[in-house]
Amino acid sequence: MKNNLALLARIGLYFAGGWLANQGYASFDQAAGTITLQIEPLAEVLGGLLVATGTFAVSRVVKAKGGHT
Repeated sequence: MKNNLALLARIGLYFAGGWLANQGYASFDQAAGTITLQIEPLAEVLGGLLVATGTFAVSRVVKAKGGHT
């Protein structure tokens, strides 16, 4: 089970990296060997992910204590 979660996490990171590059949020300069990230759009994406993850976590805690969401 633990190995499956690690594999899923790696696949998710590959997907996220491809998506970021496709959206123009990240770019690689081959001549300089640098990766450039645009902070403002990434902050919006990360904020949305944090809210979604936070609401899911709170829901799990409430259900574990016998509550309903």
